Formats: sequence, C-alpha cells, structure tokens
Amino acid sequence: DDGEIIPLLLSAPLGETREIPGTVVQLGHFSSQPTLVALTATGDVTLLDAHSGRVRHTIQQTREGASHLVVGDDHVFVADAETVTCHDAAGNQIFETELRHPANDIAFMGERILVAEQGSVLQWFDREGNQSAVGDQAISSLVDIGDEIVFGEQEGELLICSDGGTVKSIGEYTGGGVVHTATAEFIAVLGDQTHLLTRDSSPEVSVNTDSLEVGAESVELTLSNPLP
Repeated sequence: DDGEIIPLLLSAPLGETREIPGTVVQLGHFSSQPTLVALTATGDVTLLDAHSGRVRHTIQQTREGASHLVVGDDHVFVADAETVTCHDAAGNQIFETELRHPANDIAFMGERILVAEQGSVLQWFDREGNQSAVGDQAISSLVDIGDEIVFGEQEGELLICSDGGTVKSIGEYTGGGVVHTATAEFIAVLGDQTHLLTRDSSPEVSVNTDSLEVGAESVELTLSNPLP
C-alpha cells in the first residue's frame, strides 16, 4: 500500500519530534490493533498505523458543527451537530442516527453509546444505532471508564450513567479530573474534595476516612462504592 504517510511522534526515533499535519482536536486508539484514530477540526477522522504513521483509512464528515469522538471495541463513534455515526476498523459505516440537538459529548459503554446533547437531552443507543433510552439531563461532558462506567458533569455535580438509562449523583465536582487503574477497580475523582471509588460486587458503602496528607496540606478523602 502506497498510501499517504503522516509522521507521528510514536514512530519517530527517540529524541526526535514529528508533527501531525492539520489540526487534530482529539485522539483515540483501538484496543486490539496498533491503530490511532485522529479527529480533525473539520470533523474528518483518520485511522493511522501507530508504528509507521501510514494512513489506513479516512472517514469524511460532510456536516458542519463541532464533532466529538469516542473509540470502543475497535469501532469509531462520532457525534456532531446532527448525527451520531459508527464506523469499523476498515472505515465502513455501520450506522448513522439523527440526534435531537447538537452533541455536547459522546461516550462508549460496551453495548451502549451515550450521547449528551444540548437542550438537556441524554440519549443511549445500542450497537446498531437504535435508541434504547432517553433522559432529561443537562450534561456538559462525559468520561468513560473502561467499557462499563460513564461519568457525566452537570453544573458542578458528578453523575454516574448506567447502561440501562439511569443517572445517579455522586456529589459535587470541581473539575479536577478523573483517573483510574487499568482495570477501573479504583477510580479517583480529583478536586477540592477527592473521592476514591471502588468497584466490586458488595452492597453500596460509603466510608469517610481520616484526612490524607499531601505534602504540607491535607485532603479530605471519601471511599465509596457507587456501583454494586
């Protein structure tokens, strides 16, 4: 294949920096193959070989408006001003579904795709693009943790969105970010108050621990298991 080659930092020799042409606004990757997924400012999606930088496929979007990308199970999901689309690793379109309002964000949760839209609409879609649930939630951003958990932010409040169409509040969120272990067994919600969440099959618990010393300061730490 003599396709176009885009140099990547990952394929460059140690100490040498190379740039990706164009304005890349979001990057993702496939889990089972060395493929990077780049969303550009124009809404087009480029699938790249992570080793060589060679372009494997380009998915062109014809609609205007900001786009949001998520990659899951070696499929590419893009939500824009009008639709949510799904493409496979070969660039073939699996489905295209209309949205009620422009998208704020999109997340992948195994058998469901979750789209937060403007106008306080939250929609769940199955892997064929059919709507499975809809909610009335003004969520500005989504964070997927593994393939089972999605956090949503709503006016300073952190929510957990289930794949069954329900939303549950965890508490206040000050925008410090969310980090987790590789298996998502432990999840830390950072901010003015730090929460450490655990996942297991036990009933829901919430334990207020002693303060955690960080340098010369202390941070109040809450240990909880919001998802049984």
